Amino acid sequence: MNSRFPVLAARAAAAEARRQTFLIVLAGSSTTAGTGSSDRGRRSYAATLERAVRSRHPRARFENHGVGGTTAATYLPDALCDALAAQAPAAVIHMVGGNDYARGVGPSAYGEALRDRLDRIDRAAPLPCQHVLVHTFARPDVREPAAPWSAFRAELHAAVEGRHNRAIIDVADDFASVGVGFEGTDPIGLLATDGIHPGDGGHRLLARYVAGALLA
Repeated sequence: MNSRFPVLAARAAAAEARRQTFLIVLAGSSTTAGTGSSDRGRRSYAATLERAVRSRHPRARFENHGVGGTTAATYLPDALCDALAAQAPAAVIHMVGGNDYARGVGPSAYGEALRDRLDRIDRAAPLPCQHVLVHTFARPDVREPAAPWSAFRAELHAAVEGRHNRAIIDVADDFASVGVGFEGTDPIGLLATDGIHPGDGGHRLLARYVAGALLA
């Protein structure tokens, strides 16, 4: 694992030395759940990321807790936070915020809710946990947002500042460079037919970026 993620790298190395598995949790909203892909079990971001990581770390075990329609305040309820923490995950990969952005939730409220979830897991987990915060593209259907998507990115940076067990994978500019996120444009067909979620190509590209960062 990349040394940008020191807790995950150490936990993975220790587990593999002992021939034990280590848990990586995916948490977020509809894209994490696989919405937009033609086959959630094979072509979604989550499934593609799992294959990429397990090709290098076969002892990695994945759980996907993505739930469509959720926000930073609802994607990890207290009971689920505590249950996940009790499993001592090596990493939780969080990708949430699109629904906050679309519903006019202020960036500061988004950041506060997100930090509360990270802190709750950290308090309850018996072993250190790596939090990986993914900042993806702005929802193309939001034409007049209450706050810019860059303000949500700033909240992610505030959530990781000074914390060695927290890191960001920022792919917003990568998607913007191919036209996704600008008033509904999608010149190379990365979005699903709803014009909101990634399609198979978008899921594949997102997984490639995240896996590339983790495994670099």
